[in-house]
This record gives sequence, C-alpha cells and structure tokens, in this order.
Amino acid sequence: MGIKPHSYSDEAYQALRSKIIEGELDFGSRLHIKDLAEELGVSSTPIREALNRLSTTGLAKINAHKGVFVMTPTVQDVKEMCKARLCLESCMAEEVIQNATAEQIEKLRWLSTQTSYESSTMGVHDYYATLASNSVLQRFYEQVQGVLTVLFGKAIRKPLPSHYLLQHSDEEKEIVDAISARDVARLREAIRFHVQYLEEFLLASNVVK
Repeated sequence: MGIKPHSYSDEAYQALRSKIIEGELDFGSRLHIKDLAEELGVSSTPIREALNRLSTTGLAKINAHKGVFVMTPTVQDVKEMCKARLCLESCMAEEVIQNATAEQIEKLRWLSTQTSYESSTMGVHDYYATLASNSVLQRFYEQVQGVLTVLFGKAIRKPLPSHYLLQHSDEEKEIVDAISARDVARLREAIRFHVQYLEEFLLASNVVK
C-alpha cells in the first residue's frame, strides 16, 4: 500500500485512521514506526507526525517508555465523550444556524443520506463543525468526534438490528431540517436526542468493554 508524495503525513494519518476503523489495527495494539513506514512506503518522519496526530485526536496513546498504542476506550470513556460532544455541538448550534448558507445546508442534507463511514469521507458532523466558524470549539469537537467516529465505524460492521442505522439516519436528517428551518431550539433538541441514541448504539454494539 503506497502513499502519494504530495502529503505524506496527512496520507499516513488517514491510512492509519482507516485501519483502526476497519479493525486492521485492534484496540490496544502497538504501532511500530519502522513497520508502518515500510508498509506505507514512507520514511519514519511522516509516520511519527501521523502518530502524534492520532494521539492528539485521542485515537492513540503515547507511552514514553513503552511506545505508541491504539486507544482502548471503556464504557465510561464513551459516556464522557458523548457528554462532551453534546455540550460542544449544542454550543455551536446557534453559530451554525447563523452561518450556514443554503448551498451548505444542501451539502449537509446530501451527507445525511450517505451510508459510508470510511475515514476519507467527511460526515454530517465533521462538516457541521466547520459551519460554526469557531476554531476553538471546532478543535475540541474534532478531538471528541474523531474517537466516536472510529467507534461508530467499528459498530456498523457488527451484526446489529437494522433499526439502529435507520434511526441514526433519521436523526441526522432532523438535524439538517432544524438548521434549514433556522430553529435553534429544535436543533439543540435534535442534537440531544441524536447523541443520546448514539451512546446507546455504541454501548449496545459491544465495541467497548
């Protein structure tokens, strides 16, 4: 699996993130710089940069004495991340409604119809965060949402009742409808319901212990 030369560290980050989502790198597994550099066809420098970025976004843990490891989230981690996401996304709600153009809302609506959660696909919530135009909130939000996206990617690859994904899709469409209606109260309620259901979805999938 080679990497295009135009952005080594970004491509390495996306490749490793995809491997975590798809289960090629299990929770808790050690990430060896030399092995990853050989596999991805790059030097050790972009791999180190990618691992630092994975650590910053919560997808990996760096132990100064033992090395770098894929995150090992717990049930409590999921609950705390969902609570943090609810606070952050609710804070961004008014700014999103004020800033979103009709064209951007249509892009959100299109994203809400997609069923692909590969690492290279920007989802509803990744794009939603950019519409708030608040770089500080966005940075914290991306850190929380990055981990939740990985967990969600793993969860949808497990055998689950079909109503879980249908419900998830319907909730995202309600979020877009609330933004389109420029209704802050409706948007905050849609976010609250969506995050609550996401937490239940992740815990029911047994992707964390």
